[in-house]
Amino acid sequence: IVYAVYEQTGEIKWQFKTAWLSCAAVPLIHDNLVFVGFNDRTAKWSGVLVALDLDNGNKVWEIDLGEGQICPETISAGLSDNIYLVGGNNLYSINYKTTEIEWKKNVVGLNDYRSPAPTVGQDGNLYICETGKIVSIDGSSGNRIWEFDITSQDIPIKEERYITSVGAPILDYNENL
Repeated sequence: IVYAVYEQTGEIKWQFKTAWLSCAAVPLIHDNLVFVGFNDRTAKWSGVLVALDLDNGNKVWEIDLGEGQICPETISAGLSDNIYLVGGNNLYSINYKTTEIEWKKNVVGLNDYRSPAPTVGQDGNLYICETGKIVSIDGSSGNRIWEFDITSQDIPIKEERYITSVGAPILDYNENL
């Protein structure tokens, strides 16, 4: 069940019930929609991405990511009409206005239970962590731009603004990783 509650009172505004198995994913709220992932275990085991209307909780659309795909755990908003999500070892670009999967890339070392949502730069490029690497990916094509091996580097932390969280690349105000 997905709940929307009023911030000031904690009262339930709406709820979305489903037979799908929840992923315990953090929903993305973007453009008056709530994007959340589920596992469809009714007919086949597949990941499902659902868009709900932020005002009333009605389902706007759903996308079946395919049999054997894992529920999308982490979702990021892009600069255009795209959202990016991690499901299993796959990184997806989905146009949320047309519901088309624009590209899907298998990324070694991604795991939806450990991988945070892709970081989206001001240029539309994505930054993800692969096993031992930070990778830059073209947001429009899904192609790799570069990768940086962090396992063989001695990287000193020079300022407080360079903070890491579990596998999430972070950009500062100057677009530095």
